[in-house]
Amino acid sequence: MSHAYERELAASMAAGAHRRERREFLMKITFRIPNQSDFLSEQNWKPFGNPFTVKNFWITVLKILPIFIIIPFSIDLYFSLTYGRGFTDTLDWSLGVFVLYMLVILVLHELLHASFFPGGLFSQKSYVGISFPHLVAFAYYDGAMTRNRYLVVLLAPFTILTVIPLLLISVFGPSLSWFSKPLIQFAYLNGLASGYDLYSTFKILKTFKRNVYLRSTGKQLFWKEKN
Repeated sequence: MSHAYERELAASMAAGAHRRERREFLMKITFRIPNQSDFLSEQNWKPFGNPFTVKNFWITVLKILPIFIIIPFSIDLYFSLTYGRGFTDTLDWSLGVFVLYMLVILVLHELLHASFFPGGLFSQKSYVGISFPHLVAFAYYDGAMTRNRYLVVLLAPFTILTVIPLLLISVFGPSLSWFSKPLIQFAYLNGLASGYDLYSTFKILKTFKRNVYLRSTGKQLFWKEKN
């Protein structure tokens, strides 16, 4: 066996091992909200907010209903004041289009959350899924994050899928071409999907004036001071 062949074989085996390692550390997809509470045996973890239940979730949705109204209204008002016309009445709101957009948005929205977890999509601690009993899509990280990192995770989908597209349209013009029209609608609907994230961001900023550790069991968020 030649040295060149041996080197080629070794390189091939190393590449295969690397691919297997990447697959092993890929995020998990689940259809059940995780409930990881082993870390609570450690000291100093304190509960933050109410535990996640179907009732508590929909009560919170009702509480933040103004956010779901303010976001699209603000976007439309901005375009009305800037360009003399709004856009909500020119977009396609048929049921089929709405469902298609929301399916795509839910997938991208949760993947973006997970992308900003420590280790991102290639961490065994990252979970993405949907709970049909709760009618919610979710991204979950089985580990602690600093407050600032947690806020980045919360705001990433809103920033990337709503704020940046609207800025692009503002810069390059609001003409309803084949590209800008779906982009505006995409930004609108993701803005609605981000209501809970924005509410959580406000609540965390209001409660924690300093950088603490945050960690979720999947059903409730906990916090503790940084050492």
